[in-house]
Amino acid sequence: MSDLALAIINADFPDFLIRSITKDDLELLRHWKNKNKSFFFLKTDITEEQQQNWYTGFCNRPHDFMFIAEEVNSIREKVGCMGFRVLEDDSVLLDAYNIMRFERTINRSYSMADIFKTMLKYAVTKYPEYIMSVKVLKTNPAIQWYTEKIGFDVVIKGDEYYVFHLDKHKLDNIIVHQQ
Repeated sequence: MSDLALAIINADFPDFLIRSITKDDLELLRHWKNKNKSFFFLKTDITEEQQQNWYTGFCNRPHDFMFIAEEVNSIREKVGCMGFRVLEDDSVLLDAYNIMRFERTINRSYSMADIFKTMLKYAVTKYPEYIMSVKVLKTNPAIQWYTEKIGFDVVIKGDEYYVFHLDKHKLDNIIVHQQ
């Protein structure tokens, strides 16, 4: 995590922002990850100690970003989380991960897709030379969301998962600002 106090806004949607997680978000993140574990590769509950160990490692990885999405109106309501990291193996990828909506919200000018695209735009602007990727279990009900709402294309069909890549030009019309 390189920018502890990073906040990103989308010029078209002033009523939400994404901000870097802090230690104060750990229990919320653990709760939502455990609640939605069936959609992730790790299928067991995460303990407080495991969450703290993850955070310690996360803080030491300069190319790993995790965000809380917040609605910004009269009160700030946490509506989801998501992250991205640089992965280096056979190729260098930007890997989006831990994309979760906390609660369905009503009557918003934005959708979770708008929030996710905001993070993706920030990621590809920061690391323009890397391929934007996400790995998703085939049992995840959001498969169509990744392809239809976000614009990812399937590049690998594993036995249990898909790997998607995103043509960065699909994000060209999104304008993000750092606060």
